[in-house]
Amino acid sequence: MTYTITVELSELEKRALEYEAYNVDEWVNNAAKQRSSVAVNKIIAKNTEYCNANKIAIPVGELAQIEQAYELGIIQTAYQRQIEHKAKQKKELDALREQESKKKTSIFNLK
Repeated sequence: MTYTITVELSELEKRALEYEAYNVDEWVNNAAKQRSSVAVNKIIAKNTEYCNANKIAIPVGELAQIEQAYELGIIQTAYQRQIEHKAKQKKELDALREQESKKKTSIFNLK
């Protein structure tokens, strides 16, 4: 299965990339594939380490191993990580606001 992505560039961006790359479409495609390759290696390493430590069988094939990493919760999508990060930040901010509110209340009670 393949996945098609359309990249929208302004004329400025296109012209600038034409200076750097012989073929802009090919350059963008290669950049995405190279970044994907780096992620594949990273995910498979994490999955292998986790499975070996927990005596879990590792499936055959890169896609199967990546799917296993998602299923076991070893990895999450960047979107999921961002949502969790924002929720954690909100919780921390709410806790700080609660502390500040308690400080202000205690100061008023002293007077």
